[in-house]
Amino acid sequence: MSSFAQKKAKTLLTRKRTMKRLRAEMSDDEDEDGVGLAVARPRGVPPWPERAASPPRAQTAAPAARRPRSLWAEPLTLKAAELVELRRAVGVLVRGEDAHLCPRPVRSSDDAALPPLFADAMRSIGAPTAIQAQAWPALLAGLDALCLAETGSGKTLAYVLPVLARAHATGRGATPTSLATDGGGGSARARAAAVRSLSQQPVALILAPTRELATQIALVARKAAKPVRLRAHAVYGGVPRAEQLAALATGCDVLVGTPGRVLDLISDGTGRPSAADAAAAARPADGESAKAAKRRKKAARAAATDAQARAPADVDLGGLVALVVDEADKMLAQGFHEQIDQILARVAEQRGGVAGGAPGAFGVGARRAAPGLAVSLFSSTMPGRLVEAAKGWTHRALFVRVNRKPSADDQGAAAEPVRGRALPTGAAGGARDATADGAVGAAELLATRVSSSVAQTVQVTAEHKKPRKLLAFLTRLVASDTASGARQRSRVLIFTNKVASTEAVCALLRRAGHKCGALHGERRQKEREAALADFRCGKVPLLVATDVAGRGLDVPKLPHVLNYDFPASLEAYVNRVGRAGRAGAQGAALSFFTRNLAKLAPDLVRMLEAAGQPVESYLRQLASAVEAGRAAEGDAVLSAAEAAEDE
Repeated sequence: MSSFAQKKAKTLLTRKRTMKRLRAEMSDDEDEDGVGLAVARPRGVPPWPERAASPPRAQTAAPAARRPRSLWAEPLTLKAAELVELRRAVGVLVRGEDAHLCPRPVRSSDDAALPPLFADAMRSIGAPTAIQAQAWPALLAGLDALCLAETGSGKTLAYVLPVLARAHATGRGATPTSLATDGGGGSARARAAAVRSLSQQPVALILAPTRELATQIALVARKAAKPVRLRAHAVYGGVPRAEQLAALATGCDVLVGTPGRVLDLISDGTGRPSAADAAAAARPADGESAKAAKRRKKAARAAATDAQARAPADVDLGGLVALVVDEADKMLAQGFHEQIDQILARVAEQRGGVAGGAPGAFGVGARRAAPGLAVSLFSSTMPGRLVEAAKGWTHRALFVRVNRKPSADDQGAAAEPVRGRALPTGAAGGARDATADGAVGAAELLATRVSSSVAQTVQVTAEHKKPRKLLAFLTRLVASDTASGARQRSRVLIFTNKVASTEAVCALLRRAGHKCGALHGERRQKEREAALADFRCGKVPLLVATDVAGRGLDVPKLPHVLNYDFPASLEAYVNRVGRAGRAGAQGAALSFFTRNLAKLAPDLVRMLEAAGQPVESYLRQLASAVEAGRAAEGDAVLSAAEAAEDE
């Protein structure tokens, strides 16, 4: 046989072997993911027989590579109609492409399908709230979710317990059985040592918009994690990063923090000289000889190596299995979406993926490059931009909505897919199309209702009368406390819009003989923590704050909230008023409404009426005038209200 024929035969044999290997690889990929790979066929080689088409994704569970493993200890056997009835009884609505994969709601923390951790954490709390009843099964099943519930409805425990369960399932912490039987022996110590060796490698990340909220979430997580010895740490600005890294070096399973500080800690370069430092070290000094420059560079490299060896390592999110964005609506309103995009991209990089997508694209590329990561968003309001963010940050997220009145439109809603940006927000189960710029309509107001346990009063008043009205309210409150024989004065959280207003109100109250604290962004972190601690324990009954305290803070049994300055949006109003009456407790909110916010009157009246709250006659007249475009009539109403005598 000629050399040419030998080469040709060898080439054909190589091609056959290559195609055989590619077919085998393709078969493996199809078996694992249900999706075939497009493989280029060399010229002259006949195509292989077509494989049978895979079943539609909507009819099967998502591949394991795309979704975390389920921790829900019960098969999904209920029919759609049965799920609708169970959810209707709880007061929850579930929608989404994967709604049929969402387990039933639970009625008790002792439910057999829940991990034992839930019963231990809820033993002193009681039955789960509506958001907890459905969010627990959804998150344990490994589904991404956007959960919407009123303030004070228990959203923190709704995600903290599933996050702890998922962290514990990775092998972190200890089982209650081992703690009871080991008696502090070697196996428990060995397990603790093994966990500490993981050091700064949290397996769960919770993002919060403010330092105070991050601290509060970490406290809740630490308390709930005691039975299984999981560790939660909070990181935020205002504290030296080296101090926080040193704390994390003792071991961290759940990391809670603000987006800016988390991004700072997980980025490259912690404990290593930056590019600017390296450039400065390489820059020759004036009149420096070549030999001196060589010695200087060598010394700089040695110092950098020594600093790197002594400094704490970067926080590694390569083992992350769960990520929660709390107060997601405020995150977007404050411009945190780009930082969250970067965090997701960094997570994908540390997990071995390649982050794609353009910056600011709500993390679409980064999210898809991090399979097996459970992502959930929690919020009390739903602006249109949140719907778009949920599409990018999550994979086929469920929409879980609670605290709504059941209607005939709910029939079959549990299995109804949500396509595009249409998500249910109305009280009748209708859908609102969220626009790209985040504009909202009247239907969204019904999604921002305050808990019915909070009695709301809105008074139209003049700006110069607010100090007198505030002091009159506090005088009546003190008299009521004295008459009832209360051991402590009733606490009041007073909101202002500006730091200057906060300080002015504090000065007014102190001159009137009231003890009060101040909470705003210009105070040092330790001062803010001290003011909040004094208010929580009742040492200081009055706390004057800007919106830094308006989201997520849980002050137990807070009876009164007062909006000295009415907020510029109804979302902010909902979150301020939601500080009272949390977890079903009774509360009251008093708000001073001035003429500069007259444009909010129509929507405010609709929201108060939808919540069954009384509406002052002046406010109702003002809303009618503004909605009809009768400016002169609106001015007359405001003038009449401002001229009225104080009650």
